[in-house]
Amino acid sequence: MVSRTVGIAFVVLAVVSCGGKPEPARKVGGVQAPDWIEGGGGSFRSDKGRVLRAVGSASGIKNVALARGAADNRARAELGKIMEVYSASLMKDYMASTTAGDMKSSSEEQHVEQAIKTFSATTLSGVQIIDHWVHPDGTWYALAELDLAAMNGALDRARDLDGKVRDFVRKNAERSMASLDAEEKKRAPAASPAPVKPAPAAPVEPARPAAAPALTCTAGQVQQCGRCVDVAASLDKMRWELPCAPGASGAVCRSTVVRPTRSLKVGGTPDASYDIVLRFRGVVEQNSYAGGVADGYWYTGGRADDGHYNIYQMTVSAPAQVFFLNAGRANIMRSWAIDYQRTVRLAGGADITLTADDQDRELIVNRDDRDQRIVIPDVPPAPAAFDGQFIQMDVLSVIPASTVTCPQGERR
Repeated sequence: MVSRTVGIAFVVLAVVSCGGKPEPARKVGGVQAPDWIEGGGGSFRSDKGRVLRAVGSASGIKNVALARGAADNRARAELGKIMEVYSASLMKDYMASTTAGDMKSSSEEQHVEQAIKTFSATTLSGVQIIDHWVHPDGTWYALAELDLAAMNGALDRARDLDGKVRDFVRKNAERSMASLDAEEKKRAPAASPAPVKPAPAAPVEPARPAAAPALTCTAGQVQQCGRCVDVAASLDKMRWELPCAPGASGAVCRSTVVRPTRSLKVGGTPDASYDIVLRFRGVVEQNSYAGGVADGYWYTGGRADDGHYNIYQMTVSAPAQVFFLNAGRANIMRSWAIDYQRTVRLAGGADITLTADDQDRELIVNRDDRDQRIVIPDVPPAPAAFDGQFIQMDVLSVIPASTVTCPQGERR
């Protein structure tokens, strides 16, 4: 079950008034703050019905956009932890209902295990950031929310989720949320007022800015041991490209390259891990994938399920994982504009391989469903259209996911 701690990233459930606004503010470190900063994790009722909420925070990041993005991503990650508990409980109920309580069927266990992964990945695509708060010390807080309406919408788009599982979730989602909330209350200690953080002693407060000199790190760096450490600069602006050969006519063209591949290496500290927020934009044809977990165009694990359409793939050595970037349905003779963000956990020093596989040496030309060439704003060769297919990967932020031990006398 999700622990109830307040720190760099923690889950918080805020009770909302009938107008949907946060409860009155309270003191945090001697400063008035929204009430949801000091809440607890689980599910509760709002004017939208049953919702799940979680909070993430980020400190020590001078760039406002990066700090806000880091807080947002940590809030989503903490909501993901709640979803793991919620979906596991829901799928256990489903398994009991379909096996009459007999949990010994290995095939059914495997089916439910995969359903849990698919259900969690699918519903988390409906998470929204609904509020922010900034402490005077520069710490950003973000409040993430997932309601039943967003969950049901995500279920409608989940092509890989078994139909019986989808129907069971729709019928039992609210009841399971209530059960999760009740279980959390049973596990919680006796009710007592939420602890109020005391204001720092007067001699300590002035020391805070002195302890961190003005460091402005880039999107691919982190502040570590008092300096900016490069982690993901090698990934920024990297591209998968499959250009069309000159003289193409019709819906397809010949590719000028054969399975182009790029090899990259993550920076940072060996044995440390980092959550890297990536943005993917470009023009692609869709392909069908199987054996993994679908999340829009993003597909984790598995393999290509069609031997003719292009494969856009990112393979990671540590932790070992594979991602496909153009998931959808093969045999659709048009191209698609993509623009989405995903957070990937990578180990320091990990090897990254980017592969664009034109399996049959042909690709669908850059044309949308209206037979218009697709231009991706602010991505080269904009304002011109790329003659072929491509994906550009941009690094938006890097968040340390593990503790690094610094030499004596240096800041962590």
